[in-house]
Amino acid sequence: MGTALRYWRLVTIRADGKRRQQEIPNLKTFWQQQFPNSVDSERVPDLIIQRQLVQIWQANPTSQADPLQENTSFLAECCLRCFISNQIESTCWQLEEQFGALHGIQAIALFPLVLTDLVPLSLIRQLAEPTSPYRSLATEILQAFDPTQSNLSTWTNRLVRSHPDLKAFLLEHGLYLVSDWALLNDTSPAQVQRILLEFCGLSELEIKQAVQLLQSYHTVYQRDRLQQRRAGARGACAEPTPNQLMQIAQRMPLTGDRAFSPEQIKQNLQTLVQHLREYRVAVRSKKLPTRSIDDANNPISIGEIPIPSSESDSSAEFLVTYRQTLLGCLDLAIAEVVDSRLTHHQRKNPPTDQRFLTALHLFHCRGKAMSDIAAAIGLHKQYEVSRLLKLRELRADVRQNWLLKLRDQVRDLAQTYVDSARLQQVDQQLETVLEEQVSSLIEEAEAEASVGNRSLKSQFARRLCSNLDKRGI
Repeated sequence: MGTALRYWRLVTIRADGKRRQQEIPNLKTFWQQQFPNSVDSERVPDLIIQRQLVQIWQANPTSQADPLQENTSFLAECCLRCFISNQIESTCWQLEEQFGALHGIQAIALFPLVLTDLVPLSLIRQLAEPTSPYRSLATEILQAFDPTQSNLSTWTNRLVRSHPDLKAFLLEHGLYLVSDWALLNDTSPAQVQRILLEFCGLSELEIKQAVQLLQSYHTVYQRDRLQQRRAGARGACAEPTPNQLMQIAQRMPLTGDRAFSPEQIKQNLQTLVQHLREYRVAVRSKKLPTRSIDDANNPISIGEIPIPSSESDSSAEFLVTYRQTLLGCLDLAIAEVVDSRLTHHQRKNPPTDQRFLTALHLFHCRGKAMSDIAAAIGLHKQYEVSRLLKLRELRADVRQNWLLKLRDQVRDLAQTYVDSARLQQVDQQLETVLEEQVSSLIEEAEAEASVGNRSLKSQFARRLCSNLDKRGI
């Protein structure tokens, strides 16, 4: 039956951590009844099969009186889950093939992270309900799948590669899983300048050329991608076409009397990507050498903030004041965001404000795992703690609040140190630089929160814990 086997063979992880492949006869019978003229699945495209299975699954919901009843809806769902499990397995093998030699990635280590569906299949319907305390990756993939937008193999591969646990594992092995072209799209010229100077230590000329290259790439590539999206195209960032590379080359300044060729442009873009990828891995895996912003003996470089001054005493004075302002605004932002969250939790019935504060303290100040926090505050599952804390939203709110406060205060501060002729130029640079510094510190907090055995050294965690200490937590 060839690849049709994927619709009735379920791949799972046993209790001992080993992979298990199980063929399910009644699913095979059901599939053959639905596609009687297909000797092999290649005779019927997967997308046609999947659309029909989704229609059956969604059109005939399983009886609530008997959730284990094997009606056509349930059988169709199980066929889809079997296909998903096989595709998850395939994606893990692909990752090993791509990155195993260089990064030591083994599929067998990835399986337990993403092959999380339940056996026997008769329990799936019962445990996949919205009120269930457990949601496997397969459940998330299936419930978000739209057969009119993509096929199930592509959709599964995408969600497996973006799964938080798998991404954290890959980062530990020095692998940042995003395409070269998406990484370039996601990086601003100001970020490139800072990364190449501070992390890579490149020369001023090399940095200038890299910034010009990225700006040219953004102008051409992002323009075309926007037009494609307006036309309805979707999907991952594709490699630049020869025509796009030629347009990028034409926008680059001449090197002596020679213009860049499209091949040189592509090679230079890939070199830049390698620098960015190494930086992202270092930041997210906490291997990046950092400097404390409140260490007076190792201050922030004046090159990071656009305050020109010919007198070293004035520069040093500004840096001290700037450092105080940066931390003061962070403290205010954290206080306001936590206060807002507490008000929200106090209005619940019953109130959950104290549970929220305790969980926040255990996570950021004690480095406790979600499962341990759940037990400590009277919850049953770690996902309930995640839902209670909403850490990603909390950090995003702090970042926005912090940036707004910092922008106004540093702009006022700059007026003391910069003459009026330079103030407009400084103001134009200010927002970009401040956003860079705020984003860098929030990224550090995100990286710290994504791994176990947190060292609790991020500036965000320390200031948050200071705030919680003042509240008597």
